[in-house]
Amino acid sequence: MATATANVSFKEMVNNVDMGPGAGSIQFQFAKMQLLLAEMNKSKAMAVMDEISASQDKAKEIAGLIESARGQQKDNIPTGNATVTSAYTYRFCKPIKDFCDANGIRYPSTGSPSTAQTDWDYVITSLSNLQETVGVDTSQKMVFLQDYMGQYNSYLTGSSSTVQQGIQTLQTIARGQ
Repeated sequence: MATATANVSFKEMVNNVDMGPGAGSIQFQFAKMQLLLAEMNKSKAMAVMDEISASQDKAKEIAGLIESARGQQKDNIPTGNATVTSAYTYRFCKPIKDFCDANGIRYPSTGSPSTAQTDWDYVITSLSNLQETVGVDTSQKMVFLQDYMGQYNSYLTGSSSTVQQGIQTLQTIARGQ
């Protein structure tokens, strides 16, 4: 809906709001503008809700990857066997590799047995930091959503109040007072 609104000028959108008889009065024109502003804020709120949903999905994905990495860390760290001196090959699962590649998180492909624990910790910490960043971003988006919804409610209430005042004015005129 936001894209359809963006392609239409503000004036066209105001003119497209049908208020019925008496719409030529200044009160009804004001109500039309408030309805339009309410609709614009509703569209913004809907877009932010979609972004929040995507952020929450990403946070959930990261949590699963952290859990998977911890399990792989436990299963794949070389033991303290003194005879292990060759390069250690990390066995990151494909989802972790793909996610790290897509999000710029460095992960080792080989290393020494003595650095394996630190390398796994680095990947897990990097994923945890990204999860925290996504959480902060989601919280900020929720604040924006509350703001848009507050504005929507304010404009809708103002429009309703203006229409009621207009109706009362017309009734007073009709009664000849």
